[in-house]
Amino acid sequence: MKKIVIPLILSLILTKNIYASEVSNIIKENNNLKYEYEVNKEEKDNFIESLEKEINYEEKNYKLLNYNVKEQDYTDIIEISDIQEITTNSNSLNDILNILPKTISYDKDGYIGTNNLDYESIEVTPIYNGYYEEYIDEVKQYFDLTRNDMDFIPKEIEKDGYTLYLINVDWYKQTSKNTGDFEIADLYRGEAFYRGVKRIYNPYTYRVIAKYNGNAKKNIVRPYLIEVNYEEIRPEIEEVEKNNIVLPVTVATTSSIFFVLLLLYFNNKVRVYCNGRYIGSYKIKDNVLTITDSTNRTYTNNYLLKFNKKLYKKYKGRTIKFVKGTLSKHCQVLSCNVEVSL
Repeated sequence: MKKIVIPLILSLILTKNIYASEVSNIIKENNNLKYEYEVNKEEKDNFIESLEKEINYEEKNYKLLNYNVKEQDYTDIIEISDIQEITTNSNSLNDILNILPKTISYDKDGYIGTNNLDYESIEVTPIYNGYYEEYIDEVKQYFDLTRNDMDFIPKEIEKDGYTLYLINVDWYKQTSKNTGDFEIADLYRGEAFYRGVKRIYNPYTYRVIAKYNGNAKKNIVRPYLIEVNYEEIRPEIEEVEKNNIVLPVTVATTSSIFFVLLLLYFNNKVRVYCNGRYIGSYKIKDNVLTITDSTNRTYTNNYLLKFNKKLYKKYKGRTIKFVKGTLSKHCQVLSCNVEVSL
């Protein structure tokens, strides 16, 4: 099967209006032609009504055979992620799971989805919270000491696992004896005061970091793809021989002439869309693209500038100024489709 694909950059030649965006290609298949166009949904009916019933291409006449309308909307799916951090008094996994959310909603740039907890990613780090100190005091009595001498008193004692140190001793006469006319102490009682320091640690807390991941979806609305099929008009052989008809080298129908005129008209112009709506074709003058969009809006408008191959080659990498009314914005031409928001 013979198939020839010819890239184009112009719109379909219509007898009334131009509704389609740029032609992606023309496919020549034996005796048939197939045109492919992208058409905004609100313009589909007008576009179909404006299809030419007959066209001339490469010195041959073709008649409209049929057309197919294809949806190009699709759902874009992206991977998403999030991180949740909490502080808890327990490092028990059950206690942590009771606090952590199982899912986190995602809603950004038109994408909507859910992040799910990745249980294996949970990290628990203890947080040291310091300590404070308290005194431990103890008073001990020592009896039957022959002298009120510190050598008889222990300098350290143990209490509840802590070491207490001797601070002071108070001496008391326990018994006495008479020596001549005098009464002197015979035995002593020592009352010893001890003190130690107990360090009390504050309870640990725990930092919990958990990761979440999932998918988010966004419905992408795109123009219709319309395939238009034309069938070659082939006169009967007997009729050709009878009338001795020889087709001229150049056959210019109304459509082909209009096609050439439009080719010259649009070759140096940029097609401009506003929020998906085609608003016209404009020429760049002194690196300035000025448009006239009669619709007044108070919210942000998203414009799409579609360059044909010739213009893109000319302005590739250059910066142009996009102007609408009192609004303007500089943008760099890095592809055939340049997005601008005003």
